[in-house]
Amino acid sequence: MTTLDELHAALGEFLTASARVENIMLSILTACQRNRDLEEVFTDFSKKTFGPKIEEFKSVCNSFIFSNLHREIL
Repeated sequence: MTTLDELHAALGEFLTASARVENIMLSILTACQRNRDLEEVFTDFSKKTFGPKIEEFKSVCNSFIFSNLHREIL
């Protein structure tokens, strides 16, 4: 049976991984939206839950001029 410590550790790992993904998404959104202030992008991004953040990320990336190689990586 799983102990409470193991559950806490698993939750910590999940939250850390989620934060890394969100940081990468925010960095790319900021780079792709040079016409917007960093604070504005951050504020809008912070108000959303994960699902809408992914949708915004896809939308912004689809409208940005990336090379085919970069699109494969994204």
